[in-house]
Amino acid sequence: MSSLSLSLQAARRFLRACLPAAFLASALLLAAGCGSGSGDAQETEAGYAVGEPINGDSTLAAVVTTGDYTDTLTAEGMEQMMNRIARGRLQMFPDSVRKQVQRAALVRFIDMTNQIAEARERGINADSAAAVEQRVQRLRQKAGGDSLLQARLEKRGMTMQEVRADIRDQLQVVGYQQAVADEVEAPSAEEVSEYRTDQAREVRAERILFTVPRGAGPAQRDSVQQFARAVLDSVQSGAASFSEMARRYGEDSNEPATYQSREEMAAPFTQRGQSPENVPFVERAFALQDSGEVADEPVQAGSGYYLIKQTGSRVGTRMDSMSAVQELTKQQRSEYLREQIEQMREDATIRLNPSRVNADMTQPLPSRGEDQDQSS
Repeated sequence: MSSLSLSLQAARRFLRACLPAAFLASALLLAAGCGSGSGDAQETEAGYAVGEPINGDSTLAAVVTTGDYTDTLTAEGMEQMMNRIARGRLQMFPDSVRKQVQRAALVRFIDMTNQIAEARERGINADSAAAVEQRVQRLRQKAGGDSLLQARLEKRGMTMQEVRADIRDQLQVVGYQQAVADEVEAPSAEEVSEYRTDQAREVRAERILFTVPRGAGPAQRDSVQQFARAVLDSVQSGAASFSEMARRYGEDSNEPATYQSREEMAAPFTQRGQSPENVPFVERAFALQDSGEVADEPVQAGSGYYLIKQTGSRVGTRMDSMSAVQELTKQQRSEYLREQIEQMREDATIRLNPSRVNADMTQPLPSRGEDQDQSS
């Protein structure tokens, strides 16, 4: 694949600033070509491989190769992705958290590159002039009219042809995701019934919070986690009751526990676009089966580590069947897409510029929700 000009990189920065957030969440990409240079790639516990480092070009952050397709990420593009993940608060984070955000951005880049490659392999094209023009029209509206759009493009040294090419690539990713969604069978009546009951569950849970100070480094965070673990050991061994430990150490246990749905329990921890099912605190609280059962590990959520004890469970009002079918279908499709994306990482090799990237890309990826909690 031939290299693209810096003006196209500017075009992509412009597109990310102007296209709707929901569209970009599904189709974030930077398509520029480069030789693979994978050499003796190192397999990692995260699934993808890490190839030879990039040297001699300070404008590049990473190069990803999957099959015959190669994509590059500029240092500026990586910084923009990091700021988007951090919701504009990147400069407030300590270096340890910035590294986690940087890794999240690079993994996101790997995943989007893989989707583009798979879309091309499947023959999914996005050459529909009408679809492309519809998105160009959105850019015109966002810019305040065609003349203002042209002026902004000219200022960045780019052409409308380049903008349209980038939009076609983004539509290709959306087309791939739709094709994957269509592979998922509709939920059965039994699955819908179980889903309605499960979603109607309400749980009452007592909690003990051990706060991690804002800006704490790994050592201080580990210290808080170990202290929470020691308190939990006292409860599990019978040396102390959960209520006694809550009175002695609890920072979030002044209000009596009440029955809560997943959404209600997730509210203090949920970030934009995050499903309640992906909030570690909610996952653990609803996984407890018996009244009086205590989670066997401290749960990282929000501003610290929680010990959780379920004190009751009941079934509330069930949603209607049509809503259940829609929600369950969406959930199953999302889960299937996630599995496909994780599987595709095994075919990807990323090369990193050591002068631009200091995140450790070789370690296992955090569980869902964990990296979001780390930057709360």
